[in-house]
Amino acid sequence: MSKKIFGFYKTLFNISLKFKYRFQFLADFITIKKHFNKKTRKKLFWEILKNPSQAEDWLNIKRFLYDFKELILIDIGANIGEFTNDFNYYFNPKKSYCFEPVKTTFYELQANTRNLNTKLFNIGVSEKTRKIKMNIGFDSTLNSVHFYEDTFAKSGERQKQNSEVEAEFDFIKNEDICPGDIFLKIDVQGMEEDTLKGCKEILPRVKALLIETSFINEFKGVRPSFSHICKKLIEYDLYPICFQTYGTFNNIYPYERDVLFVQEKLLSRILN
Repeated sequence: MSKKIFGFYKTLFNISLKFKYRFQFLADFITIKKHFNKKTRKKLFWEILKNPSQAEDWLNIKRFLYDFKELILIDIGANIGEFTNDFNYYFNPKKSYCFEPVKTTFYELQANTRNLNTKLFNIGVSEKTRKIKMNIGFDSTLNSVHFYEDTFAKSGERQKQNSEVEAEFDFIKNEDICPGDIFLKIDVQGMEEDTLKGCKEILPRVKALLIETSFINEFKGVRPSFSHICKKLIEYDLYPICFQTYGTFNNIYPYERDVLFVQEKLLSRILN
């Protein structure tokens, strides 16, 4: 009997969380919807109801970058281009630059961004030019230079990679990026600190940055990255302002979380 009662309350709790996040994001949407056009407002409204985890980034980013007219997107770890496509839909950037080192994934990226104003690079971003072996996961979003800790593989959270490919890595040259204000997105499965070193030429131009960070030992031989990323980015006046709240649906304590950093002069917009 107690198991049934526990199961009932657990189900009720999960349902209440689903409604909680939708109501929270709808409240945020009402606050900033004036900064979206009619077409994007409609799409975002239904995204909040159907898939709130996807809608959250656009609400958070728009709050800080609503009046930037010539944004440039640099998407490192672009995978098959889902983030790039959505960013172009909501922000209509001047140009997008995508970096994806795994060839098979890169071919999908090419196909998925062919109608966008993008420049694609079949390389990863690193402090220096080199070739690195990538471990390929059952899902392309889990491709990584590193191996996941056994805890994740055993729990089913991550499956062990089953093959290897060699990929090119290089740093980003400022002269390769057209003039404008940069929004930088980094999702590179444990390579975040090294990737930031490969971005040092463009970091002074970055107005906001969305980066996946870790809070525990997620990869073998890789320290938790959040604190070290904060230390690096503060050199460029970039401060953490927003953690993906929908991640608390799975666990209130994060093992990884996408974090939005913005320039210091934009911090006051949290009060707007």
